[in-house]
Amino acid sequence: FGSSSGSRNCREMTRRERLGSSSTQATTDGNQDQILKTLHHGQFALRMFRWRIGTFCLVLCAICAAATCLLHYRRDAHTQFQSDSREDLWTRFFLELLFEARLVLPVLAPLNDDMNFVRCVLAFEATFFAFRCTRVLFVLCADDGRTHIPTPQRVDKILWVVTGYAVVAYTLWVMVSRRTPQGIQRGLQLSVVMYSVLNTLHALCAISITPQRLGEVPANLMAIYIVLWPQALQSLQAKLRCWMETQGATRAAATIACLIGTLQPKEALQQARQSFRSIDVSHLTSEDLKDNTPDPHLNIVAEPTKLGHCDAFVSHSWHDDATAKWEALQEWRSCFQAEHGREPQIWLDKFCIDQSNIEADLRCLPIYLSGCSSLVILCGPTYLSRLWCIIEIFTYIMMGGSVEDIDVRLVLREGHTNEDKTALLSAFEGFDVADCQCY
Repeated sequence: FGSSSGSRNCREMTRRERLGSSSTQATTDGNQDQILKTLHHGQFALRMFRWRIGTFCLVLCAICAAATCLLHYRRDAHTQFQSDSREDLWTRFFLELLFEARLVLPVLAPLNDDMNFVRCVLAFEATFFAFRCTRVLFVLCADDGRTHIPTPQRVDKILWVVTGYAVVAYTLWVMVSRRTPQGIQRGLQLSVVMYSVLNTLHALCAISITPQRLGEVPANLMAIYIVLWPQALQSLQAKLRCWMETQGATRAAATIACLIGTLQPKEALQQARQSFRSIDVSHLTSEDLKDNTPDPHLNIVAEPTKLGHCDAFVSHSWHDDATAKWEALQEWRSCFQAEHGREPQIWLDKFCIDQSNIEADLRCLPIYLSGCSSLVILCGPTYLSRLWCIIEIFTYIMMGGSVEDIDVRLVLREGHTNEDKTALLSAFEGFDVADCQCY
């Protein structure tokens, strides 16, 4: 498996070297044009994907809001603020369920790196609450005695207005104070929790005034559960996105755009050109593969390299045996030396990522992968369980890499060869990306 693909890749690399320097430069320039084209396509696909999900959620949100207002109007017109029957308890529950759905749906709409979309949703929330609270307050202030709003119900509405304005104040504070996409997304989620908690306390405090408000408590608790329990929120978001997804290629392109974040393609390419590095394999030792402890000095050992002039991107799992990985890498190195008569230049995360600016370098990962002539996979028993390893393979292919340029080297421990082969076979047969781990 590894040896046959390694020989094929070595022959291919020999053919490339014979093309000459001018041809190499033309290929590099063409490759960079292809990088920009791929990134632009990915960002367009991501924008369309976001708009589909966002529009769908906000339309459902508007429907829930309209239904809530209509049912409130019909209930108030028929009960005239006097009902405390069991039927009204269920009506309260259904009304609050609709209202909480209107709050939770915007939380599902934006991706957590889309700061502008989240701010728009927060502005929508603040406007909605401010309008409803001001409207209720205006009705209370304009009451001339003909509407016959009993004092207990008046107090109840005043408490709701206070709750609403508290949510408005918190939402505006989040919009101004939070500076990161994750922070502002969390602020959006906590605004839902804040309303649900305050409304639950309000319902419990007003139980002697309006006992039917107890119907709102279960709906509030459901909203708190969905927002605060990450698995529930992620499950809802995943199902919504799967339902909204269309073509696989579009989804894949959008994923590449997510990796570079808010950078424009030209900015990402320029940043990658400045930070792309590689290291001569002869400078490595077996000790370098034993752990992934950050060391900023290792980045100095790696050499600045032009995109397209790195022989291989080495993908591996830090959870696999270091000695076995070293032997697999040396096997590939020997093949390369035999064909090219020189040491290979490789991209290896521990050396080529700037440990003082990891986030910026990781945004350039798609370009780093496309800047390497091949992808060398040191595949051990844990490789297929590491999400980052799978992302590297996925990104390499999506950025225009060929399957023929992927060289898989099996990582097998000495004395445990059969055991590791069995583990690898099981990992391939039962592979599911949903089971991969991040850490």
